[in-house]
Amino acid sequence: MGRTFSLRGIITQDDNALGQHNQILEYESPDRTKGWRIKEAYLWPKQWLEDIGGTDGQYGLAAHLSTDQWTIAGFNEYMDVGDNRQCAWLDKQMIMRHDASGDMLVPAGGNNFMQRFVIDPDTTVSVALYLAFVGKTEFSTSPSREWNYLIILEETPLAPAESVFLQIKGMGQDITL
Repeated sequence: MGRTFSLRGIITQDDNALGQHNQILEYESPDRTKGWRIKEAYLWPKQWLEDIGGTDGQYGLAAHLSTDQWTIAGFNEYMDVGDNRQCAWLDKQMIMRHDASGDMLVPAGGNNFMQRFVIDPDTTVSVALYLAFVGKTEFSTSPSREWNYLIILEETPLAPAESVFLQIKGMGQDITL
């Protein structure tokens, strides 16, 4: 078992906006004999108090971790297990509560804001790791929110041939004619 470490940070995202890929790990080295397995991944709102307009409503959060980036063109691209670049997924419903003292997000179906990703155990990160997510509401008011993430990785040794294979597997074949 290899060394375990964490990546954590904050990403600002507008409600109802297509979130693009945020690079959270980049590995550039001539030593291609190590990679990282994703052990755990979490995403939760840092700013859960924001003006949402005027009534209670629903909030849907969809997110993925990926080993490559591309331009996300629609809301349905966040949860595609058929895309070999995506390696972890999160789907969570929250309730938006309108209150005179401040509008807020409230977890639905439990009280835990720290949402855990479903992780593909057959993925080893060898070059880069990206986080993309979207918060979709039924309101036209789309405040900007800060979101916390925490990714726990475990270092794993790689043979040179395995490293090359993982780099190819983790990239999208973006061919433009």
